Amino acid sequence: MDLDEAVEFYTAYLDALYQYEVAVRTEPDDVLAERRARAQAFLDPLRGTWVDTSSPRPPDMTPEQISERAEKLPTVARPSLFLVAEFAVPEWNSLFAGYTGGADEGTFRSYMFRYFAGEVEGKPAIITQYMLEPSYGEPGQVTWDFTQGVEVGDLGRPVAARGLQEPFLDDQIEDYRQILLQAGAA
Repeated sequence: MDLDEAVEFYTAYLDALYQYEVAVRTEPDDVLAERRARAQAFLDPLRGTWVDTSSPRPPDMTPEQISERAEKLPTVARPSLFLVAEFAVPEWNSLFAGYTGGADEGTFRSYMFRYFAGEVEGKPAIITQYMLEPSYGEPGQVTWDFTQGVEVGDLGRPVAARGLQEPFLDDQIEDYRQILLQAGAA
């Protein structure tokens, strides 16, 4: 996988994740299961990654129950892909970090998740997920909390990066620009 392929991979994953979140709010169980399986296909379950929704729903709900429940949930939005950065990691050759927003109107414009994808059995797969940890330290500091998959150690500097759109918040904009600068992509 190269940087262009990683951008395409994360774009396709976020499309699938968005369709899954929409299905949570609108579709019967069979369609929901299909959308979940599509999103799951981008992940590496052998390393403990899985698709989850911020709004899980019980099975066997009627269309009316689904609609009533959806009215109480945040409005879904397609997560933004802000940045993809390549890191040289000896045991993986390269890992590609995808910096993304959340899947609702309150979180899609700012960092929410940082995923890492690598090649697993010759195909790209997300091997880990980190969630943004609110930072109370130095201005411009972005901190990530490991949530699932393989915990990735010190990555060093990125060897390549592609900025797609700046996030909304100042400390995240600074982090975004710093990654591009470190990779020589600014």
